[in-house]
Amino acid sequence: MVGIAVSVGIGGVVCLGPACYRPRLIDCVVSCGAAPAQPCPSGMSCSNGLCTRGLVCPRPPSPPPAPTCVRNTLRCWGHDIQRCDQDGVWQTDRTCRDDQECFAASCVACLPGTAICDGAGGAVQRCSSAGSLSSAVACQGSARCWGNLCAATKQLSSMSAGEAHTCATVGDGVKCWGDNAHGQLGVGDGNPRGVAPAQMGDNLPFVALGPGDQVRAVAAGGTHSCALLITGQVKCWGDNFYGQLGVGDRRARGLFHDDLGAALPAVNLEQDGALAISAGRAHTCALLPSLDGTVMCWGDNRFGQLGVGDRVARGTGESAANDLVPIDLGSGGGIVAISSGANHSCALLSSGAVKCWGANEEGQLGQGDVRPRGIAPGELGEQLNPVDLGPGRIATAVAAGGAHTCALLDDGAVKCWGANSAGQLGIGATDNRGSKAGQMGAHLPAVELGPGRSALAIVVGAAHSCALLSDGLVKCWGANLFGQLALGDTQNRGGMAAELAGQPPLDVGRAGSEALRAELITASSNHTCALLMNGEAKCWGSNAAGQLGQGDRNNRGDGAGELGDGLAAIRLVGPAAP
Repeated sequence: MVGIAVSVGIGGVVCLGPACYRPRLIDCVVSCGAAPAQPCPSGMSCSNGLCTRGLVCPRPPSPPPAPTCVRNTLRCWGHDIQRCDQDGVWQTDRTCRDDQECFAASCVACLPGTAICDGAGGAVQRCSSAGSLSSAVACQGSARCWGNLCAATKQLSSMSAGEAHTCATVGDGVKCWGDNAHGQLGVGDGNPRGVAPAQMGDNLPFVALGPGDQVRAVAAGGTHSCALLITGQVKCWGDNFYGQLGVGDRRARGLFHDDLGAALPAVNLEQDGALAISAGRAHTCALLPSLDGTVMCWGDNRFGQLGVGDRVARGTGESAANDLVPIDLGSGGGIVAISSGANHSCALLSSGAVKCWGANEEGQLGQGDVRPRGIAPGELGEQLNPVDLGPGRIATAVAAGGAHTCALLDDGAVKCWGANSAGQLGIGATDNRGSKAGQMGAHLPAVELGPGRSALAIVVGAAHSCALLSDGLVKCWGANLFGQLALGDTQNRGGMAAELAGQPPLDVGRAGSEALRAELITASSNHTCALLMNGEAKCWGSNAAGQLGQGDRNNRGDGAGELGDGLAAIRLVGPAAP
Protein backbone atom coordinates (compact mmCIF):
# COMPACT_ATOMS: atom_id res chain seq x y z
CA MET A 1 0.00 0.00 0.00
CA VAL A 2 1.67 3.19 1.18
CA GLY A 3 5.40 3.28 0.71
CA ILE A 4 6.10 1.17 -2.33
CA ALA A 5 9.62 -0.20 -2.48
CA VAL A 6 12.13 0.11 -5.24
CA SER A 7 11.17 -1.74 -8.38
CA VAL A 8 12.16 -1.70 -12.01
CA GLY A 9 9.74 -0.99 -14.83
CA ILE A 10 9.85 -0.68 -18.58
CA GLY A 11 12.93 1.05 -19.90
CA GLY A 12 14.66 0.92 -16.52
CA VAL A 13 12.21 2.96 -14.46
CA VAL A 14 13.46 2.82 -10.87
CA CYS A 15 11.28 3.49 -7.85
CA LEU A 16 12.96 4.78 -4.70
CA GLY A 17 10.44 4.59 -1.94
CA PRO A 18 7.18 5.21 -3.73
CA ALA A 19 8.75 7.61 -6.22
CA CYS A 20 9.57 6.30 -9.68
CA TYR A 21 12.24 7.71 -11.94
CA ARG A 22 14.00 6.62 -15.10
CA PRO A 23 17.68 6.41 -14.10
CA ARG A 24 20.38 7.46 -16.48
CA LEU A 25 21.17 4.80 -19.05
CA ILE A 26 24.91 5.13 -19.47
CA ASP A 27 24.80 4.54 -23.19
CA CYS A 28 27.88 6.09 -24.74
CA VAL A 29 27.02 7.11 -28.25
CA VAL A 30 30.37 8.34 -29.60
CA SER A 31 33.28 5.95 -30.07
CA CYS A 32 36.78 7.15 -29.22
CA GLY A 33 40.35 5.98 -28.83
CA ALA A 34 40.28 4.02 -32.08
CA ALA A 35 41.93 4.73 -35.40
CA PRO A 36 41.07 7.24 -36.56
CA ALA A 37 40.64 8.69 -33.06
CA GLN A 38 37.56 10.78 -32.44
CA PRO A 39 37.53 13.47 -29.74
CA CYS A 40 34.81 13.22 -27.10
CA PRO A 41 32.31 16.06 -26.69
CA SER A 42 32.92 18.68 -24.04
CA GLY A 43 32.52 17.31 -20.51
CA MET A 44 33.02 13.69 -21.59
CA SER A 45 36.07 11.46 -21.43
CA CYS A 46 37.14 8.30 -23.21
CA SER A 47 36.69 4.99 -21.38
CA ASN A 48 36.88 1.54 -22.96
CA GLY A 49 36.71 3.13 -26.36
CA LEU A 50 33.52 5.01 -25.50
CA CYS A 51 32.74 8.57 -24.47
CA THR A 52 31.23 8.88 -21.00
CA ARG A 53 30.47 11.49 -18.36
CA GLY A 54 32.75 10.49 -15.50
CA LEU A 55 31.65 6.86 -15.49
CA VAL A 56 33.17 3.68 -16.78
CA CYS A 57 31.03 2.33 -19.57
CA PRO A 58 31.33 -1.41 -20.17
CA ARG A 59 32.44 -2.29 -23.67
CA PRO A 60 29.33 -3.23 -25.67
CA PRO A 61 29.00 -6.73 -27.13
CA SER A 62 30.02 -7.26 -30.71
CA PRO A 63 27.95 -7.28 -32.79
CA PRO A 64 25.56 -5.07 -30.80
CA PRO A 65 22.23 -6.66 -29.91
CA ALA A 66 19.22 -5.82 -32.03
CA PRO A 67 17.18 -3.01 -30.48
CA THR A 68 14.09 -4.17 -28.63
CA CYS A 69 11.34 -1.94 -27.37
CA VAL A 70 7.67 -1.80 -26.53
CA ARG A 71 5.63 0.31 -28.95
CA ASN A 72 5.20 3.96 -27.89
CA THR A 73 7.34 3.67 -24.76
CA LEU A 74 10.07 6.20 -24.02
CA ARG A 75 13.66 5.82 -22.93
CA CYS A 76 16.67 8.00 -22.24
CA TRP A 77 19.62 7.45 -24.57
CA GLY A 78 22.56 9.70 -23.80
CA HIS A 79 21.16 13.20 -24.29
CA ASP A 80 18.21 11.99 -26.35
CA ILE A 81 14.61 11.15 -25.48
CA GLN A 82 13.70 8.25 -27.74
CA ARG A 83 10.33 6.68 -28.52
CA CYS A 84 9.71 3.14 -29.74
CA ASP A 85 7.91 3.40 -33.08
CA GLN A 86 5.29 1.13 -34.62
CA ASP A 87 8.01 -1.14 -36.07
CA GLY A 88 9.77 -1.69 -32.74
CA VAL A 89 12.64 0.68 -33.52
CA TRP A 90 13.84 3.46 -31.22
CA GLN A 91 13.51 6.91 -32.80
CA THR A 92 14.77 10.16 -31.27
CA ASP A 93 11.93 12.49 -30.22
CA ARG A 94 14.17 15.30 -29.04
CA THR A 95 17.71 16.00 -27.84
CA CYS A 96 18.59 17.60 -24.53
CA ARG A 97 21.03 20.49 -24.21
CA ASP A 98 24.72 19.59 -23.97
CA ASP A 99 24.86 20.21 -20.22
CA GLN A 100 21.81 18.09 -19.44
CA GLU A 101 21.05 14.39 -19.26
CA CYS A 102 17.75 12.62 -19.86
CA PHE A 103 15.81 11.43 -16.81
CA ALA A 104 12.19 10.28 -16.64
CA ALA A 105 11.74 11.39 -20.26
CA SER A 106 12.74 14.93 -19.27
CA CYS A 107 15.97 16.82 -19.90
CA VAL A 108 17.13 17.58 -16.37
CA ALA A 109 20.20 17.10 -14.21
CA CYS A 110 20.53 13.75 -12.45
CA LEU A 111 17.86 13.46 -9.77
CA PRO A 112 19.25 13.26 -6.21
CA GLY A 113 18.35 9.97 -4.62
CA THR A 114 18.48 7.92 -7.82
CA ALA A 115 21.07 5.19 -8.17
CA ILE A 116 22.81 3.13 -10.85
CA CYS A 117 25.46 0.44 -10.91
CA ASP A 118 29.03 1.39 -11.63
CA GLY A 119 30.63 0.07 -14.80
CA ALA A 120 32.10 -2.99 -13.08
CA GLY A 121 28.86 -3.97 -11.33
CA GLY A 122 30.50 -4.11 -7.92
CA ALA A 123 29.04 -0.93 -6.44
CA VAL A 124 26.06 1.42 -6.48
CA GLN A 125 26.55 5.04 -7.49
CA ARG A 126 24.08 7.64 -6.30
CA CYS A 127 23.11 11.08 -7.52
CA SER A 128 24.12 13.67 -4.94
CA SER A 129 22.12 16.70 -3.83
CA ALA A 130 24.24 18.75 -6.24
CA GLY A 131 22.91 16.76 -9.19
CA SER A 132 26.06 14.74 -9.91
CA LEU A 133 26.96 11.12 -9.27
CA SER A 134 28.57 10.68 -5.87
CA SER A 135 31.16 8.12 -4.83
CA ALA A 136 30.16 4.48 -5.18
CA VAL A 137 28.92 2.33 -2.29
CA ALA A 138 30.52 -1.08 -2.69
CA CYS A 139 28.32 -4.16 -2.62
CA GLN A 140 29.10 -6.39 0.34
CA GLY A 141 30.20 -10.00 0.35
CA SER A 142 29.17 -11.96 -2.73
CA ALA A 143 26.52 -9.43 -3.73
CA ARG A 144 26.72 -7.70 -7.11
CA CYS A 145 24.93 -4.67 -8.50
CA TRP A 146 21.91 -5.51 -10.65
CA GLY A 147 20.01 -2.49 -11.98
CA ASN A 148 20.39 -0.20 -8.97
CA LEU A 149 20.48 -2.91 -6.31
CA CYS A 150 23.23 -4.91 -4.63
CA ALA A 151 22.01 -8.49 -4.38
CA ALA A 152 23.44 -11.98 -4.13
CA THR A 153 21.51 -12.97 -7.25
CA LYS A 154 19.16 -11.32 -9.71
CA GLN A 155 16.28 -13.26 -8.17
CA LEU A 156 14.97 -10.73 -5.64
CA SER A 157 14.81 -7.20 -7.03
CA SER A 158 11.94 -5.37 -5.32
CA MET A 159 9.34 -5.55 -2.56
CA SER A 160 6.06 -3.82 -1.78
CA ALA A 161 4.22 -3.94 1.54
CA GLY A 162 0.43 -3.93 1.59
CA GLU A 163 -1.90 -3.47 4.52
CA ALA A 164 -1.28 -6.97 5.91
CA HIS A 165 0.54 -8.69 3.06
CA THR A 166 3.84 -8.31 1.23
CA CYS A 167 4.87 -8.98 -2.36
CA ALA A 168 8.25 -9.28 -4.05
CA THR A 169 9.49 -9.77 -7.57
CA VAL A 170 11.45 -13.01 -7.75
CA GLY A 171 13.19 -13.40 -11.06
CA ASP A 172 10.55 -12.58 -13.68
CA GLY A 173 7.65 -13.48 -11.37
CA VAL A 174 5.88 -12.34 -8.21
CA LYS A 175 5.40 -14.01 -4.84
CA CYS A 176 3.12 -12.65 -2.10
CA TRP A 177 2.60 -13.71 1.52
CA GLY A 178 0.51 -12.66 4.51
CA ASP A 179 -3.23 -11.96 4.59
CA ASN A 180 -5.19 -13.55 1.75
CA ALA A 181 -8.86 -13.07 2.67
CA HIS A 182 -9.55 -11.35 -0.66
CA GLY A 183 -7.17 -13.36 -2.85
CA GLN A 184 -4.49 -10.66 -2.74
CA LEU A 185 -1.73 -13.31 -2.73
CA GLY A 186 -2.89 -14.58 -6.12
CA VAL A 187 -2.51 -18.27 -5.28
CA GLY A 188 -6.04 -19.49 -6.06
CA ASP A 189 -7.40 -19.71 -2.51
CA GLY A 190 -8.12 -17.51 0.52
CA ASN A 191 -5.59 -19.01 2.93
CA PRO A 192 -2.77 -16.88 4.38
CA ARG A 193 0.86 -17.69 3.68
CA GLY A 194 3.82 -17.10 5.96
CA VAL A 195 2.07 -18.20 9.15
CA ALA A 196 3.78 -21.61 9.13
CA PRO A 197 7.39 -22.55 8.23
CA ALA A 198 6.37 -24.91 5.43
CA GLN A 199 4.63 -22.11 3.54
CA MET A 200 7.65 -20.11 2.41
CA GLY A 201 10.58 -20.80 0.10
CA ASP A 202 9.84 -23.02 -2.87
CA ASN A 203 6.51 -23.95 -1.24
CA LEU A 204 5.23 -20.40 -1.76
CA PRO A 205 3.58 -20.33 -5.20
CA PHE A 206 4.24 -17.68 -7.80
CA VAL A 207 1.26 -15.56 -8.80
CA ALA A 208 -0.11 -17.03 -12.03
CA LEU A 209 -0.22 -14.09 -14.44
CA GLY A 210 -0.35 -15.84 -17.79
CA PRO A 211 1.97 -17.75 -20.13
CA GLY A 212 5.12 -15.80 -20.85
CA ASP A 213 4.20 -12.83 -18.64
CA GLN A 214 7.35 -11.32 -17.12
CA VAL A 215 7.11 -8.92 -14.20
CA ARG A 216 9.08 -5.71 -13.82
CA ALA A 217 7.42 -4.15 -10.75
CA VAL A 218 4.88 -5.00 -8.07
CA ALA A 219 2.61 -2.81 -5.96
CA ALA A 220 0.75 -4.10 -2.90
CA GLY A 221 -2.34 -2.10 -1.87
CA GLY A 222 -4.73 -2.39 1.04
CA THR A 223 -6.18 -5.79 0.09
CA HIS A 224 -5.18 -5.98 -3.57
CA SER A 225 -1.95 -6.32 -5.52
CA CYS A 226 -0.79 -5.30 -9.00
CA ALA A 227 2.08 -6.25 -11.29
CA LEU A 228 3.65 -4.20 -14.06
CA LEU A 229 4.67 -6.55 -16.84
CA ILE A 230 7.62 -6.10 -19.15
CA THR A 231 5.12 -5.44 -21.95
CA GLY A 232 3.77 -2.44 -20.04
CA GLN A 233 0.52 -4.20 -19.17
CA VAL A 234 -0.82 -3.95 -15.63
CA LYS A 235 -2.56 -6.92 -14.00
CA CYS A 236 -4.17 -6.75 -10.57
CA TRP A 237 -5.75 -9.30 -8.23
CA GLY A 238 -7.42 -9.39 -4.82
CA ASP A 239 -10.25 -7.22 -3.49
CA ASN A 240 -12.21 -5.39 -6.17
CA PHE A 241 -15.19 -3.84 -4.38
CA TYR A 242 -14.32 -0.36 -5.65
CA GLY A 243 -12.95 -1.45 -9.02
CA GLN A 244 -9.33 -1.20 -7.86
CA LEU A 245 -8.38 -4.08 -10.17
CA GLY A 246 -9.45 -1.99 -13.17
CA VAL A 247 -11.14 -4.85 -15.02
CA GLY A 248 -14.66 -3.44 -15.46
CA ASP A 249 -16.47 -5.18 -12.61
CA ARG A 250 -16.43 -5.55 -8.82
CA ARG A 251 -15.55 -9.25 -8.61
CA ALA A 252 -12.45 -10.19 -6.67
CA ARG A 253 -9.71 -12.14 -8.43
CA GLY A 254 -7.24 -14.62 -6.92
CA LEU A 255 -9.48 -16.74 -4.71
CA PHE A 256 -9.87 -19.36 -7.44
CA HIS A 257 -7.34 -20.73 -9.91
CA ASP A 258 -9.79 -20.09 -12.75
CA ASP A 259 -9.43 -16.32 -12.11
CA LEU A 260 -5.67 -16.33 -12.68
CA GLY A 261 -3.20 -16.97 -15.46
CA ALA A 262 -4.48 -16.19 -18.94
CA ALA A 263 -7.95 -15.56 -17.45
CA LEU A 264 -6.66 -12.59 -15.44
CA PRO A 265 -7.38 -9.51 -17.58
CA ALA A 266 -5.06 -6.55 -17.90
CA VAL A 267 -6.18 -3.01 -17.11
CA ASN A 268 -7.36 -1.21 -20.23
CA LEU A 269 -5.10 1.83 -20.23
CA GLU A 270 -5.92 2.62 -23.88
CA GLN A 271 -2.24 3.18 -24.54
CA ASP A 272 0.78 0.96 -24.86
CA GLY A 273 1.20 0.19 -21.21
CA ALA A 274 2.55 1.81 -18.06
CA LEU A 275 5.98 2.88 -16.87
CA ALA A 276 5.26 2.63 -13.14
CA ILE A 277 2.42 1.69 -10.79
CA SER A 278 1.31 2.62 -7.28
CA ALA A 279 -1.41 1.04 -5.13
CA GLY A 280 -3.33 2.71 -2.30
CA ARG A 281 -5.84 1.32 0.15
CA ALA A 282 -8.51 0.75 -2.54
CA HIS A 283 -7.25 2.62 -5.60
CA THR A 284 -4.45 2.18 -8.09
CA CYS A 285 -2.51 4.58 -10.30
CA ALA A 286 -0.27 4.11 -13.34
CA LEU A 287 2.30 6.43 -14.89
CA LEU A 288 1.94 6.12 -18.65
CA PRO A 289 4.61 6.47 -21.38
CA SER A 290 4.11 9.98 -22.67
CA LEU A 291 6.26 13.07 -22.86
CA ASP A 292 4.01 14.89 -20.40
CA GLY A 293 3.99 12.09 -17.83
CA THR A 294 0.32 11.10 -18.01
CA VAL A 295 -1.19 9.40 -14.94
CA MET A 296 -4.48 7.48 -14.75
CA CYS A 297 -6.04 6.09 -11.57
CA TRP A 298 -8.93 3.73 -10.90
CA GLY A 299 -10.83 2.27 -7.94
CA ASP A 300 -12.22 4.04 -4.89
CA ASN A 301 -12.92 7.73 -5.46
CA ARG A 302 -15.07 8.77 -2.49
CA PHE A 303 -12.46 11.34 -1.47
CA GLY A 304 -11.40 12.48 -4.94
CA GLN A 305 -8.20 10.41 -4.83
CA LEU A 306 -8.48 9.60 -8.54
CA GLY A 307 -8.12 13.28 -9.37
CA VAL A 308 -10.90 13.47 -11.97
CA GLY A 309 -13.23 16.07 -10.42
CA ASP A 310 -15.95 13.80 -9.05
CA ARG A 311 -16.58 11.00 -6.54
CA VAL A 312 -17.38 8.26 -9.07
CA ALA A 313 -15.34 5.07 -8.80
CA ARG A 314 -13.47 4.04 -11.94
CA GLY A 315 -12.83 0.48 -13.10
CA THR A 316 -16.18 -1.04 -12.13
CA GLY A 317 -17.71 -0.81 -15.59
CA GLU A 318 -21.04 0.35 -14.19
CA SER A 319 -21.39 3.62 -16.12
CA ALA A 320 -19.85 5.64 -18.92
CA ALA A 321 -18.23 7.77 -16.22
CA ASN A 322 -16.01 4.80 -15.42
CA ASP A 323 -13.73 5.59 -18.36
CA LEU A 324 -10.22 6.28 -17.09
CA VAL A 325 -9.36 9.97 -17.22
CA PRO A 326 -5.82 11.44 -17.24
CA ILE A 327 -5.10 13.60 -14.21
CA ASP A 328 -4.61 17.30 -14.97
CA LEU A 329 -2.03 18.91 -12.69
CA GLY A 330 -1.47 22.03 -14.78
CA SER A 331 1.93 23.52 -15.48
CA GLY A 332 5.10 22.71 -13.58
CA GLY A 333 6.39 19.93 -15.79
CA GLY A 334 5.36 16.40 -16.61
CA ILE A 335 4.63 13.85 -13.88
CA VAL A 336 7.66 11.69 -13.13
CA ALA A 337 6.40 9.82 -10.05
CA ILE A 338 3.12 8.89 -8.41
CA SER A 339 2.38 7.76 -4.84
CA SER A 340 -0.97 6.37 -3.66
CA GLY A 341 -1.85 6.74 0.02
CA ALA A 342 -4.85 5.44 1.92
CA ASN A 343 -7.32 7.97 0.51
CA HIS A 344 -5.12 10.54 -1.20
CA SER A 345 -2.56 10.59 -3.98
CA CYS A 346 0.51 12.67 -4.73
CA ALA A 347 2.64 13.32 -7.80
CA LEU A 348 6.19 14.55 -8.30
CA LEU A 349 6.59 16.82 -11.33
CA SER A 350 9.74 17.13 -13.41
CA SER A 351 10.17 20.65 -12.01
CA GLY A 352 10.54 19.18 -8.51
CA ALA A 353 7.08 20.40 -7.44
CA VAL A 354 4.75 18.15 -5.42
CA LYS A 355 0.97 18.17 -5.83
CA CYS A 356 -1.48 16.07 -3.78
CA TRP A 357 -5.24 15.51 -4.03
CA GLY A 358 -7.98 13.46 -2.38
CA ALA A 359 -8.77 13.24 1.35
CA ASN A 360 -7.43 16.11 3.44
CA GLU A 361 -9.01 15.85 6.88
CA GLU A 362 -5.58 15.96 8.55
CA GLY A 363 -3.91 18.41 6.17
CA GLN A 364 -2.13 15.65 4.21
CA LEU A 365 -2.46 17.64 0.97
CA GLY A 366 -0.31 20.44 2.42
CA GLN A 367 -2.70 23.19 1.31
CA GLY A 368 -3.13 24.95 4.66
CA ASP A 369 -6.71 23.72 5.12
CA VAL A 370 -8.69 20.49 5.51
CA ARG A 371 -10.73 20.72 2.32
CA PRO A 372 -10.43 17.72 -0.03
CA ARG A 373 -9.32 18.27 -3.61
CA GLY A 374 -10.48 16.34 -6.67
CA ILE A 375 -14.13 15.81 -5.79
CA ALA A 376 -15.44 18.62 -8.01
CA PRO A 377 -14.43 20.13 -11.37
CA GLY A 378 -11.88 22.91 -11.30
CA GLU A 379 -10.05 21.75 -8.15
CA LEU A 380 -6.96 20.41 -9.88
CA GLY A 381 -4.88 21.73 -12.78
CA GLU A 382 -3.68 25.28 -12.20
CA GLN A 383 -6.08 25.61 -9.28
CA LEU A 384 -4.14 23.04 -7.25
CA ASN A 385 -1.17 24.75 -5.66
CA PRO A 386 2.11 22.86 -5.30
CA VAL A 387 3.07 22.01 -1.75
CA ASP A 388 5.25 24.74 -0.22
CA LEU A 389 8.47 22.94 0.71
CA GLY A 390 10.42 26.03 1.74
CA PRO A 391 12.43 28.77 0.00
CA GLY A 392 14.36 27.41 -2.97
CA ARG A 393 13.58 23.80 -2.17
CA ILE A 394 12.30 21.16 -4.60
CA ALA A 395 11.48 17.50 -4.09
CA THR A 396 13.10 14.40 -5.53
CA ALA A 397 10.57 11.92 -4.10
CA VAL A 398 7.16 11.92 -2.45
CA ALA A 399 5.41 9.31 -0.29
CA ALA A 400 1.69 9.32 0.55
CA GLY A 401 0.67 7.45 3.71
CA GLY A 402 -2.39 6.82 5.81
CA ALA A 403 -3.17 10.48 6.48
CA HIS A 404 0.26 12.07 6.17
CA THR A 405 2.74 12.72 3.39
CA CYS A 406 6.52 13.04 3.24
CA ALA A 407 8.83 14.55 0.63
CA LEU A 408 12.53 13.98 0.08
CA LEU A 409 14.11 17.33 -0.77
CA ASP A 410 16.96 18.08 -3.13
CA ASP A 411 19.33 18.74 -0.22
CA GLY A 412 18.67 15.30 1.32
CA ALA A 413 16.31 16.62 4.00
CA VAL A 414 12.88 15.12 4.69
CA LYS A 415 9.72 17.10 5.38
CA CYS A 416 6.38 15.57 6.36
CA TRP A 417 2.88 17.02 6.85
CA GLY A 418 -0.63 15.88 7.76
CA ALA A 419 -1.64 13.66 10.70
CA ASN A 420 0.86 13.61 13.55
CA SER A 421 -0.74 12.05 16.63
CA ALA A 422 2.01 9.41 16.79
CA GLY A 423 4.88 11.70 15.84
CA GLN A 424 4.94 10.44 12.26
CA LEU A 425 5.99 13.86 10.97
CA GLY A 426 9.20 13.68 13.00
CA ILE A 427 9.07 17.33 14.10
CA GLY A 428 9.29 16.92 17.89
CA ALA A 429 5.57 17.63 18.39
CA THR A 430 2.28 15.80 17.88
CA ASP A 431 0.12 18.51 16.33
CA ASN A 432 -0.89 18.21 12.68
CA ARG A 433 0.82 20.32 10.04
CA GLY A 434 -0.58 21.45 6.71
CA SER A 435 -4.13 21.87 7.96
CA LYS A 436 -3.82 25.58 8.78
CA ALA A 437 -2.31 28.59 7.07
CA GLY A 438 1.29 29.36 8.02
CA GLN A 439 2.30 25.77 8.76
CA MET A 440 4.13 24.89 5.57
CA GLY A 441 7.23 26.17 3.78
CA ALA A 442 9.83 27.70 6.09
CA HIS A 443 7.49 27.10 9.06
CA LEU A 444 7.59 23.31 8.58
CA PRO A 445 10.73 21.86 10.18
CA ALA A 446 12.66 19.02 8.55
CA VAL A 447 12.93 15.65 10.23
CA GLU A 448 15.97 15.39 12.52
CA LEU A 449 17.87 12.54 10.87
CA GLY A 450 21.01 12.94 12.99
CA PRO A 451 24.27 14.92 12.66
CA GLY A 452 25.59 14.88 9.11
CA ARG A 453 22.90 12.49 7.88
CA SER A 454 20.80 12.93 4.78
CA ALA A 455 18.19 10.71 3.13
CA LEU A 456 18.22 8.86 -0.18
CA ALA A 457 14.67 7.48 -0.07
CA ILE A 458 11.51 7.74 2.02
CA VAL A 459 8.53 5.49 2.69
CA VAL A 460 5.48 5.95 4.89
CA GLY A 461 2.91 3.68 6.50
CA ALA A 462 -0.40 4.30 8.20
CA ALA A 463 1.21 6.33 11.00
CA HIS A 464 4.97 5.84 10.71
CA SER A 465 7.69 6.98 8.34
CA CYS A 466 11.15 5.71 7.40
CA ALA A 467 14.16 7.10 5.57
CA LEU A 468 16.96 5.25 3.82
CA LEU A 469 20.00 7.29 4.86
CA SER A 470 22.99 8.23 2.74
CA ASP A 471 25.13 5.58 4.43
CA GLY A 472 22.65 2.78 3.67
CA LEU A 473 21.23 2.66 7.21
CA VAL A 474 17.53 3.10 7.99
CA LYS A 475 15.79 5.38 10.49
CA CYS A 476 12.06 5.25 11.32
CA TRP A 477 9.73 7.36 13.44
CA GLY A 478 6.05 7.59 14.38
CA ALA A 479 3.71 4.84 15.58
CA ASN A 480 5.42 1.79 17.06
CA LEU A 481 2.71 -0.33 18.67
CA PHE A 482 3.75 -3.40 16.64
CA GLY A 483 7.51 -2.74 16.55
CA GLN A 484 7.40 -1.23 13.05
CA LEU A 485 10.21 1.17 14.03
CA ALA A 486 12.48 -1.81 14.85
CA LEU A 487 13.72 -0.37 18.15
CA GLY A 488 12.94 -3.31 20.43
CA ASP A 489 9.99 -1.65 22.17
CA THR A 490 6.52 -0.23 21.45
CA GLN A 491 7.22 3.43 22.23
CA ASN A 492 6.36 5.98 19.56
CA ARG A 493 9.14 8.27 18.34
CA GLY A 494 9.19 11.74 16.80
CA GLY A 495 6.65 13.53 18.96
CA MET A 496 9.08 14.94 21.51
CA ALA A 497 11.76 17.58 20.94
CA ALA A 498 15.23 16.18 20.16
CA GLU A 499 13.83 12.63 20.34
CA LEU A 500 15.13 11.62 16.92
CA ALA A 501 18.52 13.35 17.03
CA GLY A 502 20.05 10.74 19.30
CA GLN A 503 18.08 7.77 18.00
CA PRO A 504 20.42 5.33 16.24
CA PRO A 505 19.54 3.78 12.88
CA LEU A 506 17.82 0.43 13.19
CA ASP A 507 19.82 -2.80 13.40
CA VAL A 508 19.06 -5.34 10.67
CA GLY A 509 22.11 -7.50 11.24
CA ARG A 510 25.82 -7.54 10.60
CA ALA A 511 28.20 -8.79 7.94
CA GLY A 512 31.33 -9.52 9.94
CA SER A 513 32.15 -6.35 11.88
CA GLU A 514 30.06 -4.09 9.62
CA ALA A 515 26.39 -3.28 9.97
CA LEU A 516 24.27 -4.58 7.11
CA ARG A 517 23.08 -1.75 4.92
CA ALA A 518 19.80 -1.42 3.07
CA GLU A 519 19.39 -0.69 -0.60
CA LEU A 520 15.60 -0.41 -0.66
CA ILE A 521 12.83 0.04 1.91
CA THR A 522 9.03 -0.26 1.87
CA ALA A 523 6.38 0.38 4.52
CA SER A 524 2.77 -0.67 4.95
CA SER A 525 0.12 0.09 7.53
CA ASN A 526 2.02 -1.47 10.42
CA HIS A 527 5.05 -3.30 9.04
CA THR A 528 8.27 -2.31 7.31
CA CYS A 529 10.64 -4.20 5.00
CA ALA A 530 14.13 -3.70 3.59
CA LEU A 531 16.20 -5.23 0.84
CA LEU A 532 19.77 -5.41 2.07
CA MET A 533 23.00 -5.02 0.17
CA ASN A 534 23.88 -8.67 0.85
CA GLY A 535 20.82 -9.70 -1.19
CA GLU A 536 18.62 -10.62 1.79
CA ALA A 537 15.18 -9.25 2.64
CA LYS A 538 13.88 -8.65 6.17
CA CYS A 539 10.56 -7.33 7.51
CA TRP A 540 9.48 -6.25 11.00
CA GLY A 541 6.40 -4.94 12.81
CA SER A 542 2.92 -6.44 12.75
CA ASN A 543 2.76 -10.11 11.77
CA ALA A 544 -0.80 -11.16 12.59
CA ALA A 545 -1.28 -12.55 9.07
CA GLY A 546 2.27 -13.78 8.42
CA GLN A 547 3.24 -10.69 6.42
CA LEU A 548 6.80 -10.77 7.82
CA GLY A 549 7.40 -14.16 6.18
CA GLN A 550 8.76 -15.73 9.37
CA GLY A 551 6.53 -18.81 9.41
CA ASP A 552 4.54 -17.64 12.44
CA ARG A 553 2.24 -14.84 13.60
CA ASN A 554 4.59 -13.20 16.12
CA ASN A 555 5.43 -9.53 15.75
CA ARG A 556 9.08 -8.56 15.36
CA GLY A 557 10.76 -5.39 16.58
CA ASP A 558 8.62 -4.84 19.68
CA GLY A 559 10.93 -6.71 22.06
CA ALA A 560 14.62 -7.10 22.80
CA GLY A 561 16.62 -9.58 20.72
CA GLU A 562 14.17 -9.63 17.81
CA LEU A 563 16.19 -7.50 15.42
CA GLY A 564 19.71 -7.61 14.01
CA ASP A 565 21.02 -11.09 13.49
CA GLY A 566 18.05 -12.36 15.50
CA LEU A 567 15.71 -11.45 12.64
CA ALA A 568 15.77 -14.17 10.00
CA ALA A 569 15.90 -13.27 6.33
CA ILE A 570 12.77 -14.10 4.33
CA ARG A 571 12.99 -17.32 2.34
CA LEU A 572 11.46 -16.92 -1.11
CA VAL A 573 13.51 -19.54 -2.95
CA GLY A 574 14.97 -22.81 -1.77
CA PRO A 575 13.88 -24.91 1.23
CA ALA A 576 10.94 -23.53 3.20
CA ALA A 577 12.72 -23.83 6.56
CA PRO A 578 16.31 -24.41 7.74
